[in-house]
Amino acid sequence: MRAARFHKPGEALRIEEVPDPVLEPGAAIVKVLAAFVPPYFAEMIDGRVSYTLPPLPFTPGMDTIGEIVAVADDVSGLAPGDRVFCDHFYNTTHIGGRAESCYVGVFGKGAASEKIMGRWRDGSYAEKMMLPAECFTPLGPASHLDPALLVRLGWLGTCYGALLRSEFRPGATVVVNAATGLVGSAGVLLVLAMGAGRVVAVGRKEKALAEIAAVDPRVVPVRISGGDDDAALIATAAGGADIVLDAVGDIMDPCPTMNAIKALGPYGNALLVGGCMGDLTLNYKWIMDNQLVVLGTSWYPRGGSAEMLRMIGSGALDLTVLRAREFSLDQAQEAVEWAEKGPGGLEHGALVP
Repeated sequence: MRAARFHKPGEALRIEEVPDPVLEPGAAIVKVLAAFVPPYFAEMIDGRVSYTLPPLPFTPGMDTIGEIVAVADDVSGLAPGDRVFCDHFYNTTHIGGRAESCYVGVFGKGAASEKIMGRWRDGSYAEKMMLPAECFTPLGPASHLDPALLVRLGWLGTCYGALLRSEFRPGATVVVNAATGLVGSAGVLLVLAMGAGRVVAVGRKEKALAEIAAVDPRVVPVRISGGDDDAALIATAAGGADIVLDAVGDIMDPCPTMNAIKALGPYGNALLVGGCMGDLTLNYKWIMDNQLVVLGTSWYPRGGSAEMLRMIGSGALDLTVLRAREFSLDQAQEAVEWAEKGPGGLEHGALVP
């Protein structure tokens, strides 16, 4: 089969002929229909940022829609022909054991992940892919949707995991910070589907913000500029938010996140799902007096995929407002470079082998 191979940081992906995956116990193999192209792949591949990588060379790729072609004898619940979402997060943590986790075909979470990445190294930028069976969720009621749109499910899940841990309730006022990014825009769609009463979408990209605001009359756009009045603009629009979902990108400056958190009302929750690398300065007395919760999450429970797919199938979560810029396997490197500089918001890149 053909695959896009990552040989070493600083080199472009190579399209090569490689052996088909050989089925292992506890696994299934899919024909890849579409795979998400995240904006950070470019910095991983060109070596600007150091990641804990699988053994080189490997096939990158994550957040995949596939069709089952083979299932190990010890696996139940999956059959050839099933269309599935492939969640590349794999965690071998046992109660009382050492945490070992990775995103198969992407990176590991620390040195403890090297062993499992040695076994599960290849992702979905190929014609076929093998993953542990637990990573697959049948599309079920969402089978009708374009696979190139469904690949956004993992980034929806980033927000979903945080909302599950929060005190979100239908009718809540939610501030989504960095709503014009891929995670933030997914968060807007998700909280609308879950019954938010008012969604304050905060962002800088004027065109993307206008598109997000047009999705639903409950969305109130707030365009910020990095100025001193940003916090006041957000707070005025929110009127005391129940939830702040912060999805800023990989930045050192904590000010955009702090400006959003300050919009919380009493008993509010600040959910950190973005990439800010700076230190937050939070007032102890303010948090205590207002009984606020600040929590972070980087992924979502395994069962979350099925729950979101049911929302999609019912029509509550409308992914038809998304747009996918499709790339062939031969265009894998081009796709990675496009995704880093892409428009964001409701448009993402999808590799369609």
